[in-house]
Amino acid sequence: MEISVFKTGCLAMFPWSSVSLRIIRWRAVRKLTDTVLGTLSPEFDVLYADSGRPSIAPEYILRALLLQVFYSVRSERLLVEQIDYNFLFRWFVGLGMGRCDVESCGVLEES
Repeated sequence: MEISVFKTGCLAMFPWSSVSLRIIRWRAVRKLTDTVLGTLSPEFDVLYADSGRPSIAPEYILRALLLQVFYSVRSERLLVEQIDYNFLFRWFVGLGMGRCDVESCGVLEES
């Protein structure tokens, strides 16, 4: 007897809408990170020029580097790979479920 995922509703084939519900224990850490980086955001804005190519927000980079420390990711290349496919990492950094915004390892290595 085969259980249909679509009929039971117990399992979700694509759980993207409930990622934040699945990562309950990290909500406090993300809330604290949001608060700290929110206070630093005006200082970051002063450091960046209005003209030129838009850069990746420093908040994304700092959140990614925090995850690197929390999970002992050995290199920036592996960190970018984790961000690309790990829902927890994407949620914590503040990325959506679409294409990864932090594509270049060079951005993380230079900062």
